[in-house]
Amino acid sequence: ELQSWREQHHATPFDDWPQEKKQKFNYWLQTFVSSHVPETSLGSVDLEETRKNLLEPSPQNKDSAYDFWGNLRDETSAEIFLQKLRQDNSNEKDHPFWDLDYGSQLRRLVNLGTISEIANEYSTETQRSKFLSRYGDYLLEGVSFDHLVLDPSGPISGSDLGPQLQEKYEINHADRFSLQKILYGKDEFGSEASQRARVLYKAWNKLKTGRAHYEEKQFQRGLLGLTYDEIDKSN
Repeated sequence: ELQSWREQHHATPFDDWPQEKKQKFNYWLQTFVSSHVPETSLGSVDLEETRKNLLEPSPQNKDSAYDFWGNLRDETSAEIFLQKLRQDNSNEKDHPFWDLDYGSQLRRLVNLGTISEIANEYSTETQRSKFLSRYGDYLLEGVSFDHLVLDPSGPISGSDLGPQLQEKYEINHADRFSLQKILYGKDEFGSEASQRARVLYKAWNKLKTGRAHYEEKQFQRGLLGLTYDEIDKSN
């Protein structure tokens, strides 16, 4: 989906998009950020700068993507690809990759090729699911996931989750929640309650990202940070 947004941006710059299209992209961006950034770091994400960094690179079409990953399908292919890169890298000598020795460069490319089924943006959900079913336990071993769990003394109230999530997950406004990290592979991780807690955490994370973006825009327009007295004086 990112490549599609890039193509649209290169055809018509983001600033010239109609408002409805901008809102659709911003919603996608919030989802993208919340799935890649820990909840504790969301507040420090500059969404406008992130948008620029994501949209500015030239889009890569499907054929080019599969050609690239095909070059990394095994060590022999990766070495041929690396030799070609070393001949053509005159414009990118400042990249840290070129500070590595030849053997390290080759290992980096071979290792990258092993995750092509999930790293290739044009991989299908079926391809990604098969990859994770084969290697998910190995890749995720020891990784902790955030869960939003019911906790009578928790700092997060049901009303903090917003009316849509309350209705969807049948949450009372007076319910209390807290964040809990659970290691992948533990017995409790696979329970139905834990699965629901992970889904709820992601939905809440997305909601907070949207709120932060909205409040940032309101502040930039001078609509936040004013007291009622100040507003009255300005009228």
